Amino acid sequence: MGAANVRRLKSGYQADFYYEDGDGVQRRFRALLQGKVKDRREALKIARQLQREAGKLGYVPGYQDPTVEKEGERDRPRKFESYAWYWYEIYAKARNRPSEQRNKESILCNYLIPYFGRMDLAEIGALDIEEFTSRTLNKGLSRKSVNNYLGVLRKMLNSAAEWEFIEKVPKVRALKVELDDPEFYTVDERDHFLAVCNAKRPEWYPYFVTAFHTGMRAGEMVALKWEDVDFYNRKIRVRRSEWRGHEGTPKGRRFRDVPMNSFLLDVLLGHRHPAEYVFYNPSGARLDCNAGTKVLKTVARYAGLRAIRRHDMRHTFASNIASATGNLVAVKNLLGHQDLTTTMRYAHLTPSQHREVVEAIVAPNLGLETVEGPFKMVNEMVNGPKSRGISSSGAKEMACKFKNLQAVD
Repeated sequence: MGAANVRRLKSGYQADFYYEDGDGVQRRFRALLQGKVKDRREALKIARQLQREAGKLGYVPGYQDPTVEKEGERDRPRKFESYAWYWYEIYAKARNRPSEQRNKESILCNYLIPYFGRMDLAEIGALDIEEFTSRTLNKGLSRKSVNNYLGVLRKMLNSAAEWEFIEKVPKVRALKVELDDPEFYTVDERDHFLAVCNAKRPEWYPYFVTAFHTGMRAGEMVALKWEDVDFYNRKIRVRRSEWRGHEGTPKGRRFRDVPMNSFLLDVLLGHRHPAEYVFYNPSGARLDCNAGTKVLKTVARYAGLRAIRRHDMRHTFASNIASATGNLVAVKNLLGHQDLTTTMRYAHLTPSQHREVVEAIVAPNLGLETVEGPFKMVNEMVNGPKSRGISSSGAKEMACKFKNLQAVD
């Protein structure tokens, strides 16, 4: 077992250490220290004292309840905090990619544990969750961020019910969020950016051409190898992603093929080199997931264009295809979205396709005479009422009513 460690968080100091329980099984304790802690030195002193006591007692006094287990009975965390780290070790680490694990750890440390940590897991109700939502919003956090925290909480409570730690899952209601239109370059803006990049930062030109013409994520481009580039069939096989030195499968754990258009094909053919990965920085070192961020802003400034984020190059690829073809299913498959709901944010860029859809329900033989029919009837009523057995004054009154109805419609 290693020595105790502490970490400074927004809500205080977090202790982290291992100890052996009463059965000699190694356990990990990770929790915010109680009370006011002056500085890191004091926090480390408290953590080391807790580790010594846990080694003697088999549990951490003041943080964990000593439980006398009956034979065959599962050890069930009672407090939310102890359950949170149990869930993180058992579920999140086994099922999530490193970047997702880090994100969940941050949400637990900074938001969920500081609020729910001292509560009994089985006593957390819908009202507690609504109060958490309200107070978190009042701190100025966005509705989307709060929904991310609620999503982790919902999954934790669902897992607790599946593992029979609680009997009923309280209602976790997500907030309504209006999605902003994605920021992107038009085709002309994109091509102007690439032309300036080729003139000012030519070493980054193949990287940005690939990003704008494939919509690949940053981590997917960092992990792209030449063995994934099929020049003969003109396609790129996206089958790995990199995040802070961890290489794994792409988001969603699914591979996909992205065809290379003629422009990208020519650029990558001219970029070929004997190294394993397709892209390196100018010094020859491996790229990281933030690759090109500063260069992107610099080239945009040279080009006189608004600055966009690295992920907006992916939005640009999707938006350009949606505007040109209206084929949202193709956009979904090329981007690797798991369902069409995510892709629908680009639907407003396909107006011509919408016009074609509503025009398709017009009958081929439907002509102007059908539309003019009611007006002809009124004409006949006004000009020749006697032939229909209607007085002139009555016909004029009916005509006025008809025109009023048309105005309302």
